[in-house]
Amino acid sequence: SPPPAQKPVPQITGITPGDYEGYCDEPIGYQATGRITLAAGAAQQVTYWWILDGRPWQRQTVDFPAGSRPRTQDISATWTLDTPNGGSHTLGLMTEGGPSEPVERDFTFRCTPEPNPATLSFQYMLAPVHTGVCDGWMSQRAEALVMTDRETDIRYRFVVDGTPQPVRSERLRPGITQKVGDFWYSQARTSGSGNIRFEVLNHNKPTYTVPYSWTCKAATPGTVSITELRPMAYYGNCATDPYVTAHGTFKAPAGSEVTYRWVIDGKPTEAKTHKVESGGILQVQAWYWYRPERKDGTVALEVLNHDQPKAEAVYPVNCRT
Repeated sequence: SPPPAQKPVPQITGITPGDYEGYCDEPIGYQATGRITLAAGAAQQVTYWWILDGRPWQRQTVDFPAGSRPRTQDISATWTLDTPNGGSHTLGLMTEGGPSEPVERDFTFRCTPEPNPATLSFQYMLAPVHTGVCDGWMSQRAEALVMTDRETDIRYRFVVDGTPQPVRSERLRPGITQKVGDFWYSQARTSGSGNIRFEVLNHNKPTYTVPYSWTCKAATPGTVSITELRPMAYYGNCATDPYVTAHGTFKAPAGSEVTYRWVIDGKPTEAKTHKVESGGILQVQAWYWYRPERKDGTVALEVLNHDQPKAEAVYPVNCRT
């Protein structure tokens, strides 16, 4: 008959950062390290789990090879704590077939207010309104204008449909118009809409949420096709005239020269000519323009040579506090 299973002995060897008291501009990452010891004997699989404040989590297994000497396996766990989690906490570790009670370590966590936070104000956000072919990766972008009462560094991120984008930082100066933004990719195949939340992670953590949308359509036929027209929707206080832009994408044989122009609220801009690179894709952007009427407008992208395709879309303007 096989030898009896050995009794695994758990041990918590460290908690980082342990007792914490400080500013929490975003959730604070914790890591625990542990060790399971097993007497000499046959190969054995040991199940273990961590317990945080009485709640078991991260149940896993670890394999011990046969050995003539005592054996050990190092293990670890990670989690985060944020402002609402202030107070005393207990971390435990248990093994199946081991001691009847968990080994435990206590630690404290407390978030303190940020010293001397700057006063920030959101002026507006620009969100994409995509119209075009949905047969691959779509590049999307959002921008925000934030004003400050003093020179300071902000840490921020965009959260797209609940998914946080990377945390970025920017130095802001009072009286300077300075937008911050980020981009992401989508693989949507049908039309839809979502929400973008802009989060400042320090300075009292202000946020701003706006909708965005995408409409899937067939490409315009011909030698040169317009695969995307993406004006930016304005959401802001309209304290100054809304300031917007639009993006477009052409698909054409490499080496083709495309002459095009933007038509903004019925007014054509100066024509431009660009050559399509080896990938067969040409991306363009209109100059930013003002919308003093403070209401929705229209933007069109026209090709003036080849088969002269054209795409037109509405760019929303929403004045709100």
